[in-house]
Formats: sequence, structure tokens, C-alpha cells
Amino acid sequence: MSFSEDVIDLKCPLCFRRFYDPIILDCGHTFDRLCIQKQIDLNESFNPKRSSQCPLCIFTFDSRNSLISNQSLNNIIKSEPTFEWFFIDISHKQNTDVLIFLKRVFDKRDIFQTNRIIFETNDIRLVFNSNINFDQELKLKSISNLNNMLQEACNYLQQQDGLRKICILTDGLIKHSNLIKINSNIINQRFIIHVGDKNITRTRQLADDINFHFEHFNKRTFDIYVQHFILNF
Repeated sequence: MSFSEDVIDLKCPLCFRRFYDPIILDCGHTFDRLCIQKQIDLNESFNPKRSSQCPLCIFTFDSRNSLISNQSLNNIIKSEPTFEWFFIDISHKQNTDVLIFLKRVFDKRDIFQTNRIIFETNDIRLVFNSNINFDQELKLKSISNLNNMLQEACNYLQQQDGLRKICILTDGLIKHSNLIKINSNIINQRFIIHVGDKNITRTRQLADDINFHFEHFNKRTFDIYVQHFILNF
């Protein structure tokens, strides 16, 4: 049986992103482990002697013993089919960084439960397979009509029963305008990742325009960001 987010809420009420490692408190409320731990650490920094409280109902709990995995929700997350679509809006200068990023991520990611992964550039649409060669098969350049591509991806993903994700990798060279705002009920996970240090403001604005989560990496933060992406996308 496949569960959708219309039936079961798979988003942490603190960060509003899909659960990665859900825990359940004695009061019955569920949070992602990393999010509730940040709340605990913040509270203890102000008042180490004060008991931790549930952010939703103010139920007090022992932070040393109460972070119990929500196994039922974990089973649903792990069993839900997943569909991903990557748009690669990258000029020639950032080609190498993006190709290395993709190779590193898909060498390390556990994607055995991901039903379909699509990569799209301005001229090429590529479906992931175990023998994919990013260097030879992806010819990267800036996307000329991102709006049409997003609409087509949303139409396809909306028909899929499961978790639906879109990730845009961009260096912000091209200014995209009049884009559709993506509904979180249609696309559950929405990342836009700025590569490099130029045109960041333009990419931030684009993320706001289409309701995407903004992230950024450059050569200095590359290794750390790869790990972060694998854990959070």
C-alpha cells in the first residue's frame, strides 16, 4: 500500500521539510531528530536546569531519554516510492563543479528505492541508470525556458503516487522570469542549489518566486555540502 502526504503528514512541524529521522515524544508529537535536538540545545544554553518542552503542546520531557524513533513513520518513509527530477541550469564556467557534484552524490546516495530519476539540461533529458556517465552524457549549458520545463515536470510527477522531488542546480547566469510557483502538495521536496559565488541574489529571488528551498555551495564548501545534500534531499 502506498501512503501519500494527503493521508499522513511526512513533514517535520519545526522545519516543514520531509522527515529524515523522525522521533516521537511521550506526548505523541513527532519531530525530526535533528530539529528537536537543536531546540533542546538552544533551551539548555539559556537555562540548563529547565526541563525540555514539546514545541507544540509544552509537554515536559527528559531530553536524555525521550528521543525515541518513530518506527511506524520510518517504515512508511522507507517504503514510499520516490521520483526525482534534476534541472541543470549551468553555464560553461561551472560545468566541472556540477559534474563532480553529481558523480559524488550518486556514488554515495542510497537510491535503491528511488523509482525514477531524470536529469534535464537545455538540450538533453537523461534517465538515471547504474551505468550513467555524467561527463559524456550531460552537455551542460544555461536553460533558456525553465518555466516550460518545470510545468512539464510537474505534470508528469503529479501523476506519480509517491514522494515527488525537484532539484534545480544553477549558477544564476540566466535571469528567469514569469515562472510558476510550485505547489508543495504536488512537489514534496523542492531544492534550488546555487553553484559558485556570482549571481547569488538572483538565485535567491528565483527560489522565492517559485517556492523552492534555497541552498548554495562553492569550491570551499563542496565536500561538506555533498554530505548535507545526501542526508537532506
